[in-house]
Amino acid sequence: MRLLATFTLMLLSLPSLFGQEIVNPFCPPEDHLEVYKVVEQMPLFPCAGCADEDYAVAKARADKAMLDFIYAHREYPFKAVRDEAEGMTIVSFIVEPSGCLSGAQVVRKAGRNDFAESALNTVKAMIDQKLIWVPGLKNGQPVRVEFNLPIKFKLDQTTGQPEEYKPRNYSPTRQQEPQRSAPVPSFYLSADENIEIGFDYDYERTTLAVKYDSYVKQNVVLKLYDETGAFIREVPFKLRNRYQEKVLSNQLSLGPLTTFKLVAENGEVLVEGEIRDR
Repeated sequence: MRLLATFTLMLLSLPSLFGQEIVNPFCPPEDHLEVYKVVEQMPLFPCAGCADEDYAVAKARADKAMLDFIYAHREYPFKAVRDEAEGMTIVSFIVEPSGCLSGAQVVRKAGRNDFAESALNTVKAMIDQKLIWVPGLKNGQPVRVEFNLPIKFKLDQTTGQPEEYKPRNYSPTRQQEPQRSAPVPSFYLSADENIEIGFDYDYERTTLAVKYDSYVKQNVVLKLYDETGAFIREVPFKLRNRYQEKVLSNQLSLGPLTTFKLVAENGEVLVEGEIRDR
């Protein structure tokens, strides 16, 4: 169920992108150490103070910072816009114990060479800017972790132009008119899942909206926590469609910093983050 550029990198053909790594001159790979795919605390994109915060809180802020970076540096290829093409490319890299990135390469294509090139260039921008991640931890110690980063290319259905990234609390209609005929969810974009999750405050109700880029159907539970991490409530529902909405409550009060987890039946956390009050 795993989900979801401004620097020039000369690539030849689509097949050549696979197995071709970006060499980071600032990050000698520690090849003598084991590479893990899953650890107790996965690596986090750099954000101020994240290394010293509770992991769940830090992860939500780091994911948001990473999305900001991706949308600021990812270029939507002109030919893809002309072709009305959309897709998702996954770039894999190693977050070394020092927090630097090594071995970046495309591991999943979106069917187009230009998407793959743009996605790879987005990660190259992180390397060129010498961004240092919070390393993954196993048994409390930093280790080498393989990180798969999905980068989406999606067009606005109205304009036909690349869809712009909007903060989770962005709602253009709220500023233009006091009432809305239909909810406009404020989406949280998960960095490592094919799920986009949003909460809409429609005056008298709170609506959960989910965009789910998979046809896998399953029962899930939404768990809500307050700013102290204390459990508030859980809401079971079924993922059945690629887009669906569910009214959570007519009187659900969400504080200024409410966190959430969307959990599968087997206990796997599909996506987690924070809900900021408008």
